Amino acid sequence: MSFFLMAEPVLEASENYYDSSDFFTANQNGVYPVCLTFSETENTNTTINADSIIKITAIPAKLFDEVFLNSSETSDEFKCDILNFSDNTNFAYKNANANTTTNDDFKTARSNTTAHANTSHNLIFVQSGAFEPDTKYYFKAYTKMSVITSQNPGWGTVTDETFFALYNRHIKISHDRLTLMNKKSNLEKLGHEIIEGLTSGTLEYKTKLQGLSGLVTMTYVNYSDGNTNATGSNGTHANSSDGLQKTPDKPSTLSDWIFDGTMITKANMAENGTMDGILKISGMYEGSIYFDKVIIKKARAGGGTYSVVQKGRDRHELSWELVPVYK
Repeated sequence: MSFFLMAEPVLEASENYYDSSDFFTANQNGVYPVCLTFSETENTNTTINADSIIKITAIPAKLFDEVFLNSSETSDEFKCDILNFSDNTNFAYKNANANTTTNDDFKTARSNTTAHANTSHNLIFVQSGAFEPDTKYYFKAYTKMSVITSQNPGWGTVTDETFFALYNRHIKISHDRLTLMNKKSNLEKLGHEIIEGLTSGTLEYKTKLQGLSGLVTMTYVNYSDGNTNATGSNGTHANSSDGLQKTPDKPSTLSDWIFDGTMITKANMAENGTMDGILKISGMYEGSIYFDKVIIKKARAGGGTYSVVQKGRDRHELSWELVPVYK
């Protein structure tokens, strides 16, 4: 007599997925939906379709121990809205659609149908008002037959405005760690300094006089301060001027922001001038910040725009007024 071991479908969550479909809209926190993939083989004991899903919940990775491992969890706080269900054929079309961009690993693994001829992939797009930026989530799918747990955490990509706010939060950590930049007088700020990121890379700070103006160059090389979203020792900012929540989190649950590129500021004796340069960002999110349209007034942004280009999207001009004022 032969026995076959029946298995649950494999549930995986997308990372930084972006889609131009009409249903793909951000929540009030600036976070877009997450795409869940259910991979089924001939040996799976549960068929995933639009009727078999009772509910889907998303648990922040920071709460994994206290909530996610508790299979009796029923709180609506973690419940997701199901926006769209796609079968394998529709997914193949979406991958070929030039208006759709996914993270490379997610796209490649699921479009390689020839390597998985006996595997079908069903997709469900989910959204939640509780999704927050810079936060990873584990997912549970409650079906009529069982509860399926995601293999790894996933997260939704963010709007350009939220991306810019997160950038300002993370870049400030490196600025606060510089010595010369934080001197009181302009003359004291002159000089050369190099610091190492808390987890990788370097930041080189150079300031010199150029005629009657000052030239500041900040060069980031694979620079990262690690999995942190804050400047304080308890995981919080001293203020909330960037408009983002300051919930203390375990370091392992947050994104790693990696900076590469140069920020150039040229200002006269009255501290008015311009910026230039490009900073590339990788890690949990991918994109670039362009500074060539920023106007400096009184030693800080006072006009013009910052240009944001997230991976797979068009360049977006954001007002200098979105830069938080830290005290």
